[in-house]
Amino acid sequence: MKRALESRAFISATRGDEPEVVIQRIADYRADDKSDPNYYARHTVTKARIALDATATKTPNDGESKGEEMGVVPEH
Repeated sequence: MKRALESRAFISATRGDEPEVVIQRIADYRADDKSDPNYYARHTVTKARIALDATATKTPNDGESKGEEMGVVPEH
C-alpha cells in the first residue's frame, strides 16, 4: 500500500497536480490508519517531488550511458 501511494503522488507530480490537493487526498485516505495523516501525506508528496526533480535533472553523464538510462541492452 505504501508504494502505491508514493507512486500515485509521483504520478500526480508529473501531471502537474497541485501538491496541496494531492496532500489532502492522501491525508483523507489515510485518516483512519495514521496518527498524523497530514504529516504522512506531506512527507509522501515531498518525497515524490524530490524523486521527480532528480529524474528531471539527470543527464546521461550522471554515471550512466544513454543506453543504460533507457534500459537498452547492447547486442553482441
